[in-house]
Amino acid sequence: MRKLLKLSGLLSLILILTVRCSNDKDAYFLRPGWLEPPIYDVLKEKGHFTNYLKCVDKTLYSSVLQGAGLYTVFAPNDSAFNVFLTKNGYNSIADIPDSTVEKIVSYSICYSTYTLDSLGVRGGYKYKTQYYALPYRDAEFNNEWVVDQTMENGWTTAYNNYKFLPTFTNAFFSSNTPALTAADYNVFFPNVTFNGKNVQGGQILNADMRAENGIVHEVSTVNLPLNNISDIIKKPEFSLYRSLVDAKDNYGDYLFRTYLDINSPTMLKAIQKIMPKENIDRVFIKFYTGLNYSLNLENVLDESGKYTPEKSGYTMIVPTNDALTEYMNLRVLKYYADAQSLPSDIVQTLIMAHMVPSLVWPANYASSVNGNGDYLNGEGNTGKQFSQSGISGATLASNGFVYHSSKAISSRIFESVYSELFINPAHKWANIGFVNNFNSSLREDLQKCSLNGFMSERYTLITFDDQLLKDDGFSYNSTDNTFSHSVSGVNANNRLTRLLREHVFEGLQNNEVKSEISDFATTGISNEDNWNFTVTSYGDPVRYKNNQMQAAGNIEDNSYVNLT
Repeated sequence: MRKLLKLSGLLSLILILTVRCSNDKDAYFLRPGWLEPPIYDVLKEKGHFTNYLKCVDKTLYSSVLQGAGLYTVFAPNDSAFNVFLTKNGYNSIADIPDSTVEKIVSYSICYSTYTLDSLGVRGGYKYKTQYYALPYRDAEFNNEWVVDQTMENGWTTAYNNYKFLPTFTNAFFSSNTPALTAADYNVFFPNVTFNGKNVQGGQILNADMRAENGIVHEVSTVNLPLNNISDIIKKPEFSLYRSLVDAKDNYGDYLFRTYLDINSPTMLKAIQKIMPKENIDRVFIKFYTGLNYSLNLENVLDESGKYTPEKSGYTMIVPTNDALTEYMNLRVLKYYADAQSLPSDIVQTLIMAHMVPSLVWPANYASSVNGNGDYLNGEGNTGKQFSQSGISGATLASNGFVYHSSKAISSRIFESVYSELFINPAHKWANIGFVNNFNSSLREDLQKCSLNGFMSERYTLITFDDQLLKDDGFSYNSTDNTFSHSVSGVNANNRLTRLLREHVFEGLQNNEVKSEISDFATTGISNEDNWNFTVTSYGDPVRYKNNQMQAAGNIEDNSYVNLT
């Protein structure tokens, strides 16, 4: 009997301990009273995010905002939605298409947590959202399924085409050199007050609302994902410039746009998972080549070649059709009937004159150069400022800036002495000779002018047609890009490079030196039969008068080079 009592007592003790341990364990895992509610509940408790939560409830992000994780939500209040509904002709949230609702919600949710004080620090001003661009049918490519590149010349699931939400804060503006001001924001949003805590086209009204799974910033506008540069320049007023970007070769293939067939089963399956209802069986990656940057790349490359979409961006200054037509007629179409007749290198140069592979703010406009290395203002730091640029408007792109301009951007290759060799088809061989032998030396020298910061340098160039080279015995093989000569033992390239340099004369034009040759008819030294004397780029002395020139060999055989 005593043993039974002892056993019964032991069992009771074990039971008490087990119950107590169970209670302690439950208490340990209870939600702490000091913990903030999840983002969804924070918004619900505030009471003026009703429309935003209705949108959230129509998506899968309802569980995201109620679950684990760390997010920053830029939540538009009910007033913002009322403006959005009216502007777009909707009576209620129910009228907004599901695809638009998905964009609104996913674009408002950023990865990780950012307090107001941390926005714009360390050079970043854009924040990765949950939204990314989906594959689409491209009407400009046989209506095939296309996905925009996510990395240079390719696509990978490691990046996707995530859109980044831009913020414009005092911290970011003051970190730039020169510092940015309200004018740098208002060029994109002229009707919005810059207060140092702007998000896209609106403002943060109430910041740093803490939640269990992140932070909420109340914003004054409903923000939608921005278009990229490639999409923005499809506007009718930019159709001429766009036609250059979309130029095709004689075979009907795009010169600067590439569509790469995805033949990797793994990549194809990854894309099919993104849009399972579409039965996609073939997809092409779209990207741009041969230009300063790819117009549809969201994962922006900085100037060092690193992917830094949160900090970096591209700039395009697009002239109106009238402005570009005027410039082309003046500088580019001298030897061609229309834009469709232009060689690809001329088209490429004209396009890149309006491209900058970095962000050009109004504050740094005067010091910015285009993709050809020319100052946008044609003069440099001391030249015209942004307000004098002819830029009449701007559009903020997801991957940079697009400025609308009433003027075309000048390029030195169209306006320096070298332009005649570059655009005149009769001088094609001379241009090839300069490219092959002096591309980064004498060819660049012949393009020195105020557009690329050289104010005093002057060059005089005597041009000669390809026919004269043919008459001399030259021939050109385009397959291997080489010249040959009909005379045995003559090194064609050596002879060509000497001929090119013999027709270049260097000079200066400033307050101290005036050595530019501007006229070969000038009367020279009286006791030298009025001849002028100078030295060619090759180093040979020559003399000239009455638009005639002689080198040593010409003097010996009593012949003249007639200059017209």
